Amino acid sequence: MRLLAVLVPPLLIALPFAACVAGPAGSASDGGVDAYIPVTNDVSDDFDFDIPVVSETGPVTRCKLSGDADPVGLCVQKSALETLHQFAFAPGKGAAASWSSVTGTPDNNEAGVVSYSLDDTIAYAAAASSYLASAQLYADTTIDGIMASDLQAVALQLETSFSVNPTEYSGELYFHLRTIAQGLRAIQLNNDADKFDTLAETYGRAIYSAHYVSLGFLAPASVGDDGGAGEDAGHDGGHDADRDGSADAETGDAGATTDARTPEDGRSDAHGDAHASTDAHAITDAHAPTDAHASSGPVADGIIGNLSSDGQIAYAPADVATAAYALLDEVNRNRTSPLAPTWLAAATASLHHLRARAVEPTTGMFYTALIATKDDGGGGAQDMLAPSTSTTLPNDALLADTQATVALALVRAQYLVTSNTQVTIVNGKDAGGNMLPPLEDGGVSGPFLSVLDVPFEAWADDTIDAMNGVHTLWDVMGGGYMDAYIPSTGALVTTKSTRPNAFMAGAIARAQVNTDPIVSQQLQPLVQLLIAQASVTVPLNSNLITVLPSQVAFVRGATRAFLPLSSGPNPTSYTTSAVATAVEGLTEQFFSKSMQ
Repeated sequence: MRLLAVLVPPLLIALPFAACVAGPAGSASDGGVDAYIPVTNDVSDDFDFDIPVVSETGPVTRCKLSGDADPVGLCVQKSALETLHQFAFAPGKGAAASWSSVTGTPDNNEAGVVSYSLDDTIAYAAAASSYLASAQLYADTTIDGIMASDLQAVALQLETSFSVNPTEYSGELYFHLRTIAQGLRAIQLNNDADKFDTLAETYGRAIYSAHYVSLGFLAPASVGDDGGAGEDAGHDGGHDADRDGSADAETGDAGATTDARTPEDGRSDAHGDAHASTDAHAITDAHAPTDAHASSGPVADGIIGNLSSDGQIAYAPADVATAAYALLDEVNRNRTSPLAPTWLAAATASLHHLRARAVEPTTGMFYTALIATKDDGGGGAQDMLAPSTSTTLPNDALLADTQATVALALVRAQYLVTSNTQVTIVNGKDAGGNMLPPLEDGGVSGPFLSVLDVPFEAWADDTIDAMNGVHTLWDVMGGGYMDAYIPSTGALVTTKSTRPNAFMAGAIARAQVNTDPIVSQQLQPLVQLLIAQASVTVPLNSNLITVLPSQVAFVRGATRAFLPLSSGPNPTSYTTSAVATAVEGLTEQFFSKSMQ
């Protein structure tokens, strides 16, 4: 069984969201396990890289760990974050969505004003928190003061102005709030940190209370299936939920391009009310292949999304997966709460629903946005593809962004469960007084005993493998994941976006049980796509950090050949989302010992 495999990251002790033993149950700032922010240098026994000893005073620049290792591209992160601070961050307003790579001027949105969103501001603050932790391990202090000051400014701003759209349920916001809390605590702003933990706690609980809908039970044949979409799944219209305003969509071998832009906030309409349209065909599990993870009996069914007055629930699989992770983290932090079993059941039921109802059957990849209908007693819910919100991509487009977000959430969930489950080892003796092998089971404890058989990482592996399947999104020739495959037309969207590639680097680094040689060989190329700056040996247009001449931050994406995009909103601008997700994916590399 994969679940009880030992998953020990190199920075286990240093990561407050990755501690094997949580703090006191019920505390809002208990040791959850996944903001993975290292906060001390006392980790040499758990880390394959030597931590440099620093005696200098004043700012210190160190782009490498001892031994010339640079697992997270620290100085690439530093350049991107410093640029964001200089040109896009305004205390009291937050982080602008994007800014010109030429002039540094923040871009106006369609209304003619600079957009400062809650998501971008919180993503920047979370990235600053993660960077500060990484910089401490490298003993680099160059922009510590800048990042700490911006963290404090965001704390001051959001403590009085934090307001979440009532249709919001993504666990990414929760994750970022917890990360910010740890960052604030690391710079001794403990009161502010407690306030952000409280914000996260309130938001995390609302994921269940305002967005979870029970749907009865899944039939045994559908539980754990890789499929979930019928052959008649609707291919009309279009829907694109790339969170950073998707890159240009180059489709087909002929190189025809379309504009795959998304709504301004980068969210799918699964955050809004569900309204079925006549072209949204039902998705059932009739054609879903069974697999080794199938259940032997009915399993509770439910989904996290937005319930409309007509009983339909709009949901986006990427947001459901991250929301499920948030509920699991809430369980870990509130172990004695009477609501903990309910949150645990909701998280696992929602993930089971995704596996049974949200997967395109020929590829095994997740759809972008769907509509579930509450069970009428006839044997289970039937889901439909959400109506179109895009003029270019059909609503059956299978986005790399969706797959990467789901995979990363699932491997994080696996680590959360495994690292907070304790197995008591008994050193027994036989009748003759001789010591027995110290492997006798003295009992298992922890908050996740009821879900120890849920194969979170195996499901993540399935998602990653689907991205590398018969309709692979991996670019064998140029490296990196392309943006989408469209089953209804057989076309590839060959552009490459920063976010899914960064998240895939994170997911593969975390997926320590996945021994697929094809997947494991992708980790270093994915990291290099983000950190290999132009040089004598790295030519321009060879990865996502060399798309533009003298590039100092991240753009939302590039063409298949890593040339600048030519369409979509501000195609050559740097974006806060791209910078933040690059930092997030790179920070995950501390969980891998292969980047030496």
